[in-house]
Amino acid sequence: MLFGGMELLERDLEIATAPVRVAVSDHAFVLDGWVRSETESEVEAALSGVCTHVSIERFTPPAHSSHHHDEDPSELPPIAFSPRNYSKPFEMLTDVMGRPAYGKIDPTFFMFLTYPLFFGLILGDMAYGLAVMGMAWFIWRRFPINPMMKNVGGFLFTIGLSTVIFGYIYGEFAGFEFLPHGHCDIDHIIGVAQCEAAYLPDGTHAHYHWDSGHSPWWVAWMTNLYPNGGEFYWVWEGPLNVVFAYPFHRVTSNLENLILITIYMGVIHVFLGLVLGFRDIYKTHGFVDALFEKGSWMTVLIGGFIFAYAFLVDSASELLMPGAAITGVGVVMVMVLLAHYEKMGVIGIPLGVLESLGMLPKVVSYVRLFAVGVVGVKIAATGNEMIYEGMAHTLSDLGHASTMDIVLLPIMFVGWLLVQLFALVLGVFSPNIHTVRLHFVEWMMQFYEGSGLPFEAFGFKPNKVEVE
Repeated sequence: MLFGGMELLERDLEIATAPVRVAVSDHAFVLDGWVRSETESEVEAALSGVCTHVSIERFTPPAHSSHHHDEDPSELPPIAFSPRNYSKPFEMLTDVMGRPAYGKIDPTFFMFLTYPLFFGLILGDMAYGLAVMGMAWFIWRRFPINPMMKNVGGFLFTIGLSTVIFGYIYGEFAGFEFLPHGHCDIDHIIGVAQCEAAYLPDGTHAHYHWDSGHSPWWVAWMTNLYPNGGEFYWVWEGPLNVVFAYPFHRVTSNLENLILITIYMGVIHVFLGLVLGFRDIYKTHGFVDALFEKGSWMTVLIGGFIFAYAFLVDSASELLMPGAAITGVGVVMVMVLLAHYEKMGVIGIPLGVLESLGMLPKVVSYVRLFAVGVVGVKIAATGNEMIYEGMAHTLSDLGHASTMDIVLLPIMFVGWLLVQLFALVLGVFSPNIHTVRLHFVEWMMQFYEGSGLPFEAFGFKPNKVEVE
């Protein structure tokens, strides 16, 4: 009732203050404003019945021929998000940085793809993912009408679903690694198929041996969700030494693979940001400006990646000089960018070298996708080993347990629940903090200008009450 009453009062306020937003004389009134492009015909039809003259003109952005012509935001149209469904909750993240400048890329859809990917890769536990989805369900039930809370619920549901998917890939539930682990008779071979295709020195086929997972019965049953009761290990060794596995044991056999994957993800994500920035500058300032403004950094990134890969991998050593040459071209372009386009003069030459080196920490920053996730897993796993296993041991041999062991049982159970709660809270906040940083700092800084003004429609929008 209270919210409904407040909404009615807001409606009355809109009606009362509407005349002050219209130019009025004794014989006429003029209403000047912006309308969404997709509602142009609808607005024109509605106003034609009550207005003598209706004129709707499409905004044409001014042409540009050189660098640095930042328009006054007040002279540009306000920004309204395009209609969307699944990615709509991620408009909240875009609004944190401000609406995109007019004519520039809206990053919302890209964050809809990459934000859950990063979050799920970090947290990657089915139990915690289900808990996050439970939070989303509670918010939807508690605030069924509030648009902002519906978006919050949608956001939590999406990242929770991603966490469940990665938890399934990792084989983790509440900190327990419940899938069987295996090893081949030949140490350097990974993957069941690769192992069984190899030969031992005596000419016989090698075999893959399995060790059961260490998890309680209420977790161990989940092995039935996998082929062959979890006793399988598919491995794909791709180019650039990247290795994908299913299941992916991120804290044991696939730890180094995950580190390399996160670095490659950093290269791709930063490069995507530069491509989007290149598009925006090309559209408003032309190819030459885009080439030096963003193409220079793209060249440094590509050349640096080739050089680093050739330096670290012996089989690719022939790419060392081409990588160094491409990097050198990129550094020279950065020097020109700073000296000419940024008006720094001669000082831009040494600064170009220093600024080019700054591309390295941007990419390496993505290693946090591995580090934060592994730390979170170890916190929950430590609680399971130190508390739950002791409690389970006492319960399994209750007839021989001492009085002190029995007294400690409820205390240990509460302690284990507190550790799980701490791991859940940490798992919700920490991955979000680091994922936000990677998007706002490392990615969006490559292209984004949050200088747009939000479009606020004229009139009243009922949420909780129906009005005529």
